[in-house]
Amino acid sequence: MFYSDITVRLFTAENMKIRPTLLILLFSLTACLGGGTEATLNTGGGDAGYILHVYVDGWPYTGFSSSSTYKIALDISATGSTGITDSTTIYNRPPTEGLPQADFDPNDGKLDFVVRGLSSGDTYSININSELTNYSDWLSCTAVNSPYTFPISGTANSTCDTAVCNKYIQCSYTPRGTSTGLDSGKTVGLTVTKNNGTAVSLVNVSGTTLDKTAMGNGTFYFASGLIKYERYSVTIATQPEGQHCVIANGSAEIPLSTTPIAITCSKNYIFVNENGFTGDQVAHTAADTLCNNAAPTGYTAKALIADGSTRYACSTANCSGGVSENHNWVLYPSTTYYRYGDNAVIGTTTSAGIFTFPLTNSMSNSGAPAWAGLNDDWTSDTTNNCSTWTSASSSHSGAVGDTGSIDDGAIVDTMFPTYSCDNLMFLICVTQ
Repeated sequence: MFYSDITVRLFTAENMKIRPTLLILLFSLTACLGGGTEATLNTGGGDAGYILHVYVDGWPYTGFSSSSTYKIALDISATGSTGITDSTTIYNRPPTEGLPQADFDPNDGKLDFVVRGLSSGDTYSININSELTNYSDWLSCTAVNSPYTFPISGTANSTCDTAVCNKYIQCSYTPRGTSTGLDSGKTVGLTVTKNNGTAVSLVNVSGTTLDKTAMGNGTFYFASGLIKYERYSVTIATQPEGQHCVIANGSAEIPLSTTPIAITCSKNYIFVNENGFTGDQVAHTAADTLCNNAAPTGYTAKALIADGSTRYACSTANCSGGVSENHNWVLYPSTTYYRYGDNAVIGTTTSAGIFTFPLTNSMSNSGAPAWAGLNDDWTSDTTNNCSTWTSASSSHSGAVGDTGSIDDGAIVDTMFPTYSCDNLMFLICVTQ
């Protein structure tokens, strides 16, 4: 547990060497936020008597411009001649709302609550307002001293000038997220760390520890909270067979971001855009747009086409150097691909992101040729690529694959390996 500079003290006139009529109660709670100019709630006593001073450290401070975002409310009550007879709630919300305010200093990230005018013998109580329940799935503020719970209470008198009145509060943030889209029985493996690489466990909403190497669909939480300036990272360690997962909001610093982690998984499809295109229409950026426009709902797609410079699979035969040879390539390594429409398995790529032949099933049922620009060993055919896919001239040629083949003819047709660039050919598209 990390502790900030959190102290609760009552100073008497004698030890402050000021007029006997002035007694000050200083209540300082620091736990992940603290400091700034005092925001004061006058209680009828002016500056006479004790001052209740509350710092809160650890509250996320993004989104403070909105009255409905990241509110913290302290219920403060006191007895005696202070004028606070009922619980008074103080917010870190915009002054335009006309509510008692806490000051927020963005430079040191601290909230500062002040109540003036307590007299000797007055009792006070500080509690987290029920509005905290809006964030109870990820934010926790706890009292560190016995009895370790709210409310924090005390009496305004000179005994508080000793350590017996010291109090501590720590707020921590529990990163949480969801994984969606996994097929029945499929799992994704995660690497979850904080700070300098320390491993972090995950739990479900019931607190049961989850197996990070085999995560299914659902909501997950870090097993323990993180405090201000700690960082976390969630990355994909292993992909589910036949699917590809991506992570959004996978790393952040506390409490700069409170956006949930999102793991989205989907099947990997190959489909054929059968509209027909000349060689000058399928430079990889343009071809990607054509594939993306024809992609299944909810998917993005790119074209399986090579030019030897801006996109290619291998620089040596069958990528003998491994996946590092891929450049802007569209097939993921060690991934199963399905034929869109009937979910037939086409095949699983190697660790280098290419298929070995024969395929399990063809890329389409049509058997039509599609621009590819490949040799049968997955290197680029730089001679037959319609002048890097900029020409529609009959004097230029482009290499094609047979979308109905399961052997290496799938990437370079064994009977008619090239066509002139003025022909209309299909495109092989791969979801991303």
